[in-house]
Amino acid sequence: MARSLVSRLTWTYASVTALVLLILGALTYGGLARVLGRQLDNGLLATARSEAAYATDQAGGRIHLHDSPKIAHPSGLHHHVQITDLGGRVIAATEDLAGMTLAIDRAALMENAAGRTAYQSRHMMGLPHRILYYPLEYDGRRFSLQVAVSREYIDLVERQLIGIFTVLSLFGLAAVVGLGYALARRAIAPIRQITETAGAISESNLGARIPTAPVADELGRLTHVLNHMLDRLEQAFARQQQFVSDAAHELRSPLAILKGNTEFALRRERSPEEHRGLWRSSGEEIDRLTRLTNDLLLIAQGDSAVTTASWRLLPLDPLVADAVERHRAAAHVADISLTTELQGGSAMVMADEAQIVQVIDNLVSNALRYTPAGKGVRIGTQVTGGTIALTVTDAGFGIAPADLPRVFDRFYRTDEARARATGGSGLGLSICRMIIEQHGGHISVDSALGRGSTFVVHLPGTTA
Repeated sequence: MARSLVSRLTWTYASVTALVLLILGALTYGGLARVLGRQLDNGLLATARSEAAYATDQAGGRIHLHDSPKIAHPSGLHHHVQITDLGGRVIAATEDLAGMTLAIDRAALMENAAGRTAYQSRHMMGLPHRILYYPLEYDGRRFSLQVAVSREYIDLVERQLIGIFTVLSLFGLAAVVGLGYALARRAIAPIRQITETAGAISESNLGARIPTAPVADELGRLTHVLNHMLDRLEQAFARQQQFVSDAAHELRSPLAILKGNTEFALRRERSPEEHRGLWRSSGEEIDRLTRLTNDLLLIAQGDSAVTTASWRLLPLDPLVADAVERHRAAAHVADISLTTELQGGSAMVMADEAQIVQVIDNLVSNALRYTPAGKGVRIGTQVTGGTIALTVTDAGFGIAPADLPRVFDRFYRTDEARARATGGSGLGLSICRMIIEQHGGHISVDSALGRGSTFVVHLPGTTA
C-alpha cells in the first residue's frame, strides 16, 4: 500500500535523525572510552613509578612495597601491586592480594626485559582489570612491576552514558518525528489544495483557477505554471467549441438547400428543365460539402498530419506557374488579369508538394474571389538569405484594420455574402497558416481598405 507524501517525509526526517544520533552516539562513546582509558593508563603509570621509586629506595638489599593493603589510585580506584622477576616468580606483593598472584603474561614480561612498558586487559577475581607491566631495575637486575586496577567503575560510567544517551535519543527522535510530521503537513498543505482545486475543475468550470501563494517559492511557481496551463486549456476548449459550432453552421446551409431541392422536386411533377436546374443546384452544394469536409478533416488532423517522409527539395517557381495556369480560365471569366514575378526556378524549398500546392491555390483563389472585374492579381517569389518569400497581391477592396487580426481564424470572412456566393468556407487562410507553420515558416498580410491586400508566405529555403 502506497504511503502518503507526509508519512514518507516524516519517516525520512526520522531516519536521518536516527542515523545522525547513532553516529553522534558512537563517536561520543568512542571518544569518552578513549579518554577514560587514557586516564586509567596514566594513573597506572603514575602509580607504577611511585611504587618503583619506593621499592628501590629501601635498605637491606630487598625489594619492598607499601605495607598498606590498598593504595588509592589517582582516579579514586584501588589497585593491586606485585613484583616478579622476568621468569614470573613473585618477589613482592601488596597485602590485599592475600596470597593470590596477578596474572602473568610472558609477552609482557619480554617487553619489560627490553625496558618497555606493556598494558593488558584481563578478567580476574571476577572483575575486568587493566594491568600495567612496568620495567624495574634494582641491584643490577631487571624485574617486572605489575599494577592492576579494576575497570568496573569505568565500565559502569560507559553503561550509564549509553543509557542516558539512548533515553535522550529516543525523546529527541520522538520530538523530531512529531515536528517533522507537523512541518510536512504544513509544507504539503498547498499541494493538497492544488490537487483538490485541479480535481474539481471540469468542462463546466474551466474558468476556475488555483489560488496563488503570496510567497514566490517553488509551489508558487508551480501554481503559476498550472494556472497558465489551465488558461491555455480553456482557450483551446473554447476554440474547439467555436470550431464545432461554426462547422455545424457551415454544414447546415448546403444540407438545407439539398433538403429543399429534394422536397421541391417531390412536391409535384416537374419538367426536365426544372429537374436539371434542381440537380445542378444540388451538385453545387454537394461539391461545397465535399470541399468543406476535406478542409475540416485536414484541420482536425492538425499536427498529426505533419510527416517529413514525403518532403523533398522542390523548385517553387514551377509550382506557382502551374497554379496560375489552373486559375487562368476562372480569372478570364471574371475579367481579372494574372501576372507573375518569379525567380526563374532558383527558389528551392523542402516541403510536401501537395500541401504547398494547396497553399498556393488557396491564396490565388482567395485573391480572385475578392478582386473586382478589370483589376489584376500579382504572384511573385523572392529569395532573401535562407528564406523564400511567396507574395500574392490583389487589387480588391482591402481589409479593415479591425479585421486583420482575425483573417487567419477558422470560418472568418470579411465579406460574408460575397464569400458564400463564391463558395468560400472561411477555412482556406486558416489551412494556409497551419501548413506553413508545419513547414517551419509563417504567413502575414498587409492590407488597407481601398488598396487591396498582399499575403506573404515565408519558408526556409535555398537557391539552386
